[in-house]
Amino acid sequence: MSEIASYQPLVDAFAVCGLASGEPLSTITGEAGYQGTDARYRPSVTDSLASPRTQHGPVERGAKLPTHFAMCCMPGGVEILLHSSSFELPQPKVYSVVLTEEDGTRLYVACLAYFEDLPPTLACQHSVLLGAHASRALCLVSHQPYLASMERMLLRLHAAIFITGPIAPVGDLLALLTRIPCPHLGTQPMPTTTSATAPSTAAAGPAAAAAAAAGGT
Repeated sequence: MSEIASYQPLVDAFAVCGLASGEPLSTITGEAGYQGTDARYRPSVTDSLASPRTQHGPVERGAKLPTHFAMCCMPGGVEILLHSSSFELPQPKVYSVVLTEEDGTRLYVACLAYFEDLPPTLACQHSVLLGAHASRALCLVSHQPYLASMERMLLRLHAAIFITGPIAPVGDLLALLTRIPCPHLGTQPMPTTTSATAPSTAAAGPAAAAAAAAGGT
């Protein structure tokens, strides 16, 4: 059996959804420009990686994702928080969505929503947004229903990047995530969903490899 035929990654794609620095602000209802903090803004896919076609092949930039993928992963839109002296960012939150493609194929997407600095090009267009933060979502896409494992991977990845610091370059961690092979369905029971707001100390199955690379225990 060829490598291409036998190799199936757990994660088909990694994507980041949020406000794109090169696109003007627009609300989810179609209003242009900044409309205040009560409004929610239309997200875009700002970056994506496709898993390699073979176990040792290159990771490809620019994954093929369904139309309206960003809105499906951030259905409430992007939230903008203005800076203040008593400002505390909300804790990251994980959740999952299941998308159905035109041919009936299901895509299982684990998402982690968090806040980060508003893209500078957008902040410069609206002086009130200087120092503001906007919500973003890290997304792992798979054709297999291992949502709980992918949620744990995202929590580990977020902690490694923004809290503890990764033991390897972020690009290498993402390459590892997209190379984890998919376990055979039925060989190990896994829940298909979970709710969490902080990294779990236990990572089993496919999540264990990502946790080790990210510096997790």
